[in-house]
Amino acid sequence: MWLGGAPALQAVDDNATPQSSPPSAAQGNPSLSISETVYDFGEVDEGEEVAHGFVVRNNGQEPLEIHQVRPG
Repeated sequence: MWLGGAPALQAVDDNATPQSSPPSAAQGNPSLSISETVYDFGEVDEGEEVAHGFVVRNNGQEPLEIHQVRPG
């Protein structure tokens, strides 16, 4: 998944604590983990295109369906 006008590189920070939501993967249900939930672009000039990739993983055994994503 990426936000912005150009494809984003996706890097996984193995030291980051994933943000998870129930139900758990142990039950075989979908289990969402995101390497980071917020990214600050800092100061951006008007008209400048910026992009950042967020790594989303399904740690469960059932399909994970994402129905809506909203930039914040």
